[in-house]
Amino acid sequence: MLLLILASQIFWIDEIVVTATRYPDPLLRIPVSVALIGSEELNIGFDLNDVLSSVAGIQGYTYGYGSLNTIGIRGLPSDETLVLLDGLPVNSIATGVGDVSFVPTELIKRVEVVKGPVSSLYGGNAVGGVVNIELRRDNFFKTGIGNQGYWGLHTSGSFGEVFHILGGGTHWDGDRTNDDLNRYFLAGGIKLKGIGLELRYSEKSFGVPGPVPGDYIPEFGDSTATAIGDREFDQRIIPNLSWTIRPAERIVIKNKTYLNYCRIDFRSYYRSCYPSFPALEHDYYRMANLGNELETRWDLPFDNRLGIGITYDYDSLDTESRIENDSTKELVSEDKWHKGNHRFGVFIEDRQTVSNLDLFLALRYDWDRRFPSQFSPSAGLSLLLTDWIRLRSHWGIAYRRPTFNDLYWPNGGNPDLVPEHGIGSEAGIDLFLPSDLIISLSGFYRRVTDKIAWVPTGNLWSPENINRVESYGGEVELRGKIFDLLSLDLNYTYLDPKSINQKPVYYDTTTKTYRFEDFDWPLINTPKHSASLRVSIDLLLIRAGISYRYTGRRYCFYPDYSQFPEITYQEKSIAPSAKTDLFLSLTAGNFTISFIVFNLTDRTDPIQFGNTIDDHDYPQAGRSFRFELSQKL
Repeated sequence: MLLLILASQIFWIDEIVVTATRYPDPLLRIPVSVALIGSEELNIGFDLNDVLSSVAGIQGYTYGYGSLNTIGIRGLPSDETLVLLDGLPVNSIATGVGDVSFVPTELIKRVEVVKGPVSSLYGGNAVGGVVNIELRRDNFFKTGIGNQGYWGLHTSGSFGEVFHILGGGTHWDGDRTNDDLNRYFLAGGIKLKGIGLELRYSEKSFGVPGPVPGDYIPEFGDSTATAIGDREFDQRIIPNLSWTIRPAERIVIKNKTYLNYCRIDFRSYYRSCYPSFPALEHDYYRMANLGNELETRWDLPFDNRLGIGITYDYDSLDTESRIENDSTKELVSEDKWHKGNHRFGVFIEDRQTVSNLDLFLALRYDWDRRFPSQFSPSAGLSLLLTDWIRLRSHWGIAYRRPTFNDLYWPNGGNPDLVPEHGIGSEAGIDLFLPSDLIISLSGFYRRVTDKIAWVPTGNLWSPENINRVESYGGEVELRGKIFDLLSLDLNYTYLDPKSINQKPVYYDTTTKTYRFEDFDWPLINTPKHSASLRVSIDLLLIRAGISYRYTGRRYCFYPDYSQFPEITYQEKSIAPSAKTDLFLSLTAGNFTISFIVFNLTDRTDPIQFGNTIDDHDYPQAGRSFRFELSQKL
């Protein structure tokens, strides 16, 4: 297990996590790998995706600061990761991925990452793991400025346990043309006698520049951006009502009702489908997930704890697509569609403690009218062998639901799809060394079958359950604080993720069908080797440090139709890359002044593959800096 936020061995043992078992538990007793990211890491990160990408076993996928940012865990793609905000799901019902860019790092208390299959507790989309973002509840004020027009202003306040509010805004001019961002976030809540009401609101408006063009500059682009007019506006409203009662000393009943409403407005210019005029397309998505979770916990005799829960969700999606002749403003086409769906889940979890041994068992049953019912079991153990050695292992079966786009996209969706099925296992050891240093080693195996892929079927494309993904690897981390002076965090990840894909290789013009073959490829944009190092020194009121992240070579594969009806594939790779950051802070009383330099060496290595083999992909943002002032109120 990769253990984060360590100030001392005792602090690590006492650290409480809630995501891995749905119930507060000491990290020392959790069998599945959990990474905890706290304020120390968040305060020096370019954004949340940047922070998470430095954690062992985690791969960040980003299309730019403020654009879509997603997370893959241990060699599985990002649509296999469930993202939660204060325990509430925020994955898109249209695409299946969870965007982590809408929450500013300044307003986050900590992030828990469960690096294992946990559909046994959370249902679909938790094949790779879970990322749970917890918002702050303390009293603080923080502001900052930087180059490229950056400014940020964020604050949080609470009045005892009764009321809290937090919010702020961020602006960035961007590193390329049409790469700007405006983001605002506001949240608040009130809690009285076990009843809580909370509301979270976010919006962001940003440019969508696409990849850097190659030798050919598109009509609606320039030398830095494929699209200089494409824009997107995202809005989220996430209220929830919760209550907790204790009918007996050893029984706790909790309930939460929540709504995740997401609005996406996208504008794009192009001419490819309409060569006689420039087209302006407006796409509107209105997505809502209404859910309720009721769970009961019993603390039984002989150190046994039992939990039972039931969940209900209703998903709703409304879309509209309008294409206009941008010269005459005449409407060329319009398409609207609406879909909704119900689903139920029941889960049971049991933990038994016998001396220094903790055993975990969990099972969940999910019913969804769109596809067959799913059973998701998991099991694990944690054994404190001696005062300085811990052994752990975990196994689980999980699944991912087909998205609404997969099922119902006009003239292309496939309502006969079945869920993707995954299995994962791991084993690890944690060594507690002198000077409060900890070494953690983990080995793991992951497999996903019935992977959904869009393939050509005649003149159209349609999704099918035809692919699979396999990944095995290992992680090692050394972390701790030596003599309250030097903090060290060093980790390395080895991955061997493979994607076994059925791809079209020939089009039969007589039967108007494609012939497919299996291709055994590395998982796209996923490195085999990655490493991260962060070192900091605390001298009286001054704290200074450096962080370094290495990302190994990554691959992608593009179809080549130059010899049609034969179809071949071209390999494209991104060379190994690195990123170095510097940070310096001065603390006096409740005030802290910080100076951070991101990407010190000004490397603009690609961080995400582009749309074609000829473009220059999505570049890492160049060197930037921030001056920040924060105060604890």
